[in-house]
Amino acid sequence: MNKSSGAASLTGNVTMTGNLTLSSGTLALGTFTANRTASGGTMQMASGTSLTVDGTSNFPSYFLRTP
Repeated sequence: MNKSSGAASLTGNVTMTGNLTLSSGTLALGTFTANRTASGGTMQMASGTSLTVDGTSNFPSYFLRTP
């Protein structure tokens, strides 16, 4: 995602097979999900980006965890 102003807001659940990269701006999940279909891939957030989550269990899942 590369959004210079405002927030990109989901209007439904998103499933993906690749990586999730936030280059600029804010990704607002609301109560929706942005999950991979299977374990793998990475979620990267550049400096100054934001991810907002309004649900209690909808943080993006199935991404690889790196130290």
